[in-house]
Amino acid sequence: MIKDKNINLITNIISILENREDTWYFELKKKNSNSLTILKEWCRLNNFNYININNYPVLSFENNFYLIYNLEIDGTGNFELLIEEYNICNKYRICQIRKVEKPIITSTKKLYKFIKDIKKELEISFIEKIKIEDFIYCSPLDKYSALCNFKNKLMSYSKEIKGIKISVINLFFGKSPYLFKGNEINTIEELMLLKERSKWNSFSQLWLKKNWMKK
Repeated sequence: MIKDKNINLITNIISILENREDTWYFELKKKNSNSLTILKEWCRLNNFNYININNYPVLSFENNFYLIYNLEIDGTGNFELLIEEYNICNKYRICQIRKVEKPIITSTKKLYKFIKDIKKELEISFIEKIKIEDFIYCSPLDKYSALCNFKNKLMSYSKEIKGIKISVINLFFGKSPYLFKGNEINTIEELMLLKERSKWNSFSQLWLKKNWMKK
């Protein structure tokens, strides 16, 4: 028996939405979807707040935050944000997480900390097409971190592929923070091509190979 009554309530609305439409989780990304309307109305009736955090549905009640995670979708998030995890649905997990918010960087000190925290995270995890909007700030941990849904991720990539540099500043200009010899790496496909770089005379030839493979 789960002591947290909020978990039981959230499980009920997940069941309602899933029985109504298999793709309800994907539909939440659309502002005018029926699934989103139903979820918001449920939240209103049960005194929850609904928040969309980088395509993760998060329900909050007082100071408790619950993230709904679809096991069939690639996403990423720092395990330090997790308080407790409930695996009570076929395709979903309900994660109670610490309070998170969009980062507001208003000083040089905050910028330095953002760069330090994010660089450390990106050095061990490659996240496809990562953007500045994909990061959050957790005040209880005093830490900036990635938290984004529908994103492919590769852990410990730097152990296999040497020479990748991280430029967090690139995120502020809409560019990839992953660089190899000054060139941006945006996808896992591009990253994997670097494993073959010993076969090519220049970095540009890797891109020629990638484009040829797509034909």
